[in-house]
Amino acid sequence: MAGTMHKVARAEPVIGTVASTVTAWRAFDKLDDTALAKVAQARAAHRRLIWQHLATRPQGFPQVQVAGQVWDGWLVIDVDATLVACHSGKQGAAPTYKKHIFGLHPIVVTVANTGEILTIYLRKGNSGSNTAADHITVLRAAVAQIPARYRKNIIFRCDGAGATKDLLNWITSEAAERGCDWRYSVGFDVTQPWPAAGHPACG
Repeated sequence: MAGTMHKVARAEPVIGTVASTVTAWRAFDKLDDTALAKVAQARAAHRRLIWQHLATRPQGFPQVQVAGQVWDGWLVIDVDATLVACHSGKQGAAPTYKKHIFGLHPIVVTVANTGEILTIYLRKGNSGSNTAADHITVLRAAVAQIPARYRKNIIFRCDGAGATKDLLNWITSEAAERGCDWRYSVGFDVTQPWPAAGHPACG
């Protein structure tokens, strides 16, 4: 989280002169959970303003197109874990499930409509790919970044790592509790044992 904020601050200074890299790192390293929560709230408020401006364009807010069809009114959220090679023992770097890669294993949540990164959940390199609790944690943070008017209709997309009952049950129950229409699209490799067992997904 702090690393992401540092890159943004250095790349696009908006308030006066930007501190040196070392000073910025030291400042972000001192942020506690309360301070990070305030930063998240500020990011959400900034995004709300930007999306308001996007919606006022002649073409309106960006809509996702799939197979020539426009998914009008739907926000499409993609969640995926990714390996980051890091040949260092610092801050959670560890052997990953791909034995030839040593590093980190964060989960990234993006918005297909705008191409933005909503949030990144930093994890150790040996964190699991299909850990439902981690997916739920990062998606809660991601939804909090979405302006309220866009939370009603969401499609969550993930690969096999997200194809867990716990995650899909969370999406369904959370949507019902909020009174929203949330759907999901998950995919995973169909290996030989699946059709051999006559699984309906292979019909």
